[in-house]
Amino acid sequence: MLDSTAPEAHSSSLSVASFILFLARMKWFFVFIFGVLFSALCMDFIDKKFFSETSSKKRKARVTQVKREGPAKHVLKPLQSYDSIVATNAFCPGCEIPNLEERKVVKERNCEKGSTLAGVFLSGTIVLNNPNYSVATIESGGKTKTLRVGDKLEGKGELFEIRRARICFADADDNVKFVEMKLSGPAPRPKRSSSAPVSRAAATPQVEGVAQLGENEFEIDRTTFNTGLNNPALLQEAQASPLPGGGFQIDFIQRGSMLEALGVKTGDKILEVNGEKLTVASLQRFLSEKDSLGEVSMTIDRGGDVATKSYKLK
Repeated sequence: MLDSTAPEAHSSSLSVASFILFLARMKWFFVFIFGVLFSALCMDFIDKKFFSETSSKKRKARVTQVKREGPAKHVLKPLQSYDSIVATNAFCPGCEIPNLEERKVVKERNCEKGSTLAGVFLSGTIVLNNPNYSVATIESGGKTKTLRVGDKLEGKGELFEIRRARICFADADDNVKFVEMKLSGPAPRPKRSSSAPVSRAAATPQVEGVAQLGENEFEIDRTTFNTGLNNPALLQEAQASPLPGGGFQIDFIQRGSMLEALGVKTGDKILEVNGEKLTVASLQRFLSEKDSLGEVSMTIDRGGDVATKSYKLK
């Protein structure tokens, strides 16, 4: 009797053998696939273990630096710095070299716009009819300095406008920054002394902190003296214009002001201060040295009569 299951067993044996033979022929392919996967896993491990941590630290350090120093500022170099590049004319040899000065774009300097300049404090200003003669007293880096229009403050820019309570700077890119004088309120009017009777015929009104000892001799309280120089509202009580040969002419003095109490009148020509011809430069020196002064003198021409007034600081 024949076994009917024998052909089926033989066929199954052939299928298994064929599969094993196929695997044997494809072993290098599987070795390659395994190697690729293993390499990828190794590279991922190394990157996470060694490089990702370092990169993260560098990114954090860079973010900290940007927060501390702020974003990098682009500053244009002077046009002369590009002369060697322009002279080569590499993009169009033989062509006419353009005039960069004609193409230069100048930003409008507007003192009303801009941002606050840090690290500079405005102590006082003297604003004259000719802005080139106006003077500003500032404190920067622990030092007191006097500036006029056109002067440059290191690291801050060029001073281009002086106002009663604001001065404005422009950097190399013409970005405007300003400094304002902070006032707690409107400047107090000088108080008339109660110790001296007020006479309509009196030529010099009495002001608290100022005492007239003689026709051309005065005594001033130092606090009153410094307030008068540093308070822009008090400076608005007089207007002056420079004289061609040096000195300043007083064009207007408000009645009851500090200058009037010091014996100065409208139309007076202040020729000298402390024996030195009054110019913008000498005025700057005077403002920078005012804290160390014990006495001040002014030579005044009043209608052709020249007299020297003396002011003692107490």
